[in-house]
Amino acid sequence: FNKSILWIKEHLEFMELVYGHIKAQENALIKNILPLEEKLKERKLDKWMERVRR
Repeated sequence: FNKSILWIKEHLEFMELVYGHIKAQENALIKNILPLEEKLKERKLDKWMERVRR
């Protein structure tokens, strides 16, 4: 029983670590997308905005 709880605890910590990395990557992508979107707006290339956000 104690091994099961320990196993669950370790895997929860691992999942939280993975989630943290994914969230950091998402934030970095959004931060880098914003200047690109501004350039697209300046050049009147709004049709490309959807593709950038995907």
